[in-house]
Amino acid sequence: MNTEIPIAPLEYLLPLPATLDGSAGTNRLQGQRQIDANDDISAIKAWLDEFVPQSPTWRAYRKEAERLLLWAVIERAIPLSSLTRDDFDRYEAFLDNPPTDWRASRSVRRDDPAWRPFEGPLAPASKRHALVALNALFSWLVVARYLSGNPLALFRGKGRLAAASTVRKTRRETQSILEKRQMITRFLPRETFDWLLAYLNQLPNTNQREIARKERALFAIPFLQQTGLRLSEFCMAQMGDVRKDRNGWWIHILGKGTRIDQVPLPEEALSALIRYRLHWGLSPLPRHGDSEPLIFRLHSTEPLEPGSFYEWLKALFADAGLAAHLANQTEHASILNQASTHWLRHTAFSHQADAGLDLRVIQANARHKSIATTSLYLHAGDAEQHFQTTAKHRLTGDAEEEDEK
Repeated sequence: MNTEIPIAPLEYLLPLPATLDGSAGTNRLQGQRQIDANDDISAIKAWLDEFVPQSPTWRAYRKEAERLLLWAVIERAIPLSSLTRDDFDRYEAFLDNPPTDWRASRSVRRDDPAWRPFEGPLAPASKRHALVALNALFSWLVVARYLSGNPLALFRGKGRLAAASTVRKTRRETQSILEKRQMITRFLPRETFDWLLAYLNQLPNTNQREIARKERALFAIPFLQQTGLRLSEFCMAQMGDVRKDRNGWWIHILGKGTRIDQVPLPEEALSALIRYRLHWGLSPLPRHGDSEPLIFRLHSTEPLEPGSFYEWLKALFADAGLAAHLANQTEHASILNQASTHWLRHTAFSHQADAGLDLRVIQANARHKSIATTSLYLHAGDAEQHFQTTAKHRLTGDAEEEDEK
């Protein structure tokens, strides 16, 4: 046990010593990483960036990653990236009865020194949820080339993970529909998106940095709006993943659950890609086997990490929001000041729904398991429902006023 490390939340945890921070973890993969992280805390934060900040899913995943990290560096005195299959047997036993000095009331704030990661022993369902969340974390870190393997993949209790997955799915379907609906309001309406494109086309290009920034923006934003790729999918894709068959152009990406998916490339997305490739001196169209990343750093053809792209795009949206404010486009400014990369995914499928695409086609493009999730993008239906309902009430009210006269 390491008694020198305090039990504290991730955001208040002091920098860990090199022997515990994971920079030399025994499960670390040497070579090119797909995320800009060289220690375990940074890797966990990169994973959490894949989810809507402060959402129930984000909070639940942060809790489980935080608990495991603290247990690893304090109880086992090893980095999270050195944990083995046997360590998870020990961790399961720990979850059954966390020591009293690891417990505190849920009402204790995270910035209070009395905060602790547990209230008491975990119920079987909660323990299964913890294992599922940690399996998702380790699987993602393997795909991101941060870890060489997932120790939970060797777990004898696969049934426990499957059972927890079923419980989570049922709970999500019954309790998270309002959260999803709120999330899918985070998109750029067509008028705002068109204004944004016009703004991007007017960006300055008087030096190499400005040119690189403009060309990246004119590629990434239309491409994401047309395809709806997730941040990690976009940043981990290679040029050779764009391929043509008898039906047209597709991009093949590593989706959720390490599944290989394919997404159609509309003409606008392909045109944006061609322009971007020509800017970098490449042939207009990629070929199968091309290993260049789909999105580059600003001044080299090295791959761009998801975290760096997220921050760059947030800054770009903020600049566009300021420009909209100065142009008295207050509605556009309000939307752009809140926008992030995931908004472009919601924008893609909202625009497809508004254009009248079949819901099953949108479901296939979004790669949703449930069409109920896809149906949340039918904003036009919401507008018609609201208009007809309020119009009916207005007409009823007018009729009553005429009767009174």
